[in-house]
Amino acid sequence: MVAAIGALTRNHHEYIARPFLISATCKCEDTTKHAEVLQLMLRSCSQGKEVIRGKVYCVASDGKAR
Repeated sequence: MVAAIGALTRNHHEYIARPFLISATCKCEDTTKHAEVLQLMLRSCSQGKEVIRGKVYCVASDGKAR
């Protein structure tokens, strides 16, 4: 899994998704483990909102059933 963060701005130089979390996987984790990683990501963004100068508006998945 790769998590990226990007700004909602009119400046196309700033409107770039930048990866900040890379998690290796064996494709056998369950939904609970996946949710824990997503919660860690959201908690990190919330705690670092002064650094990222914003807040999370959207979290998306690749659509896997897990």
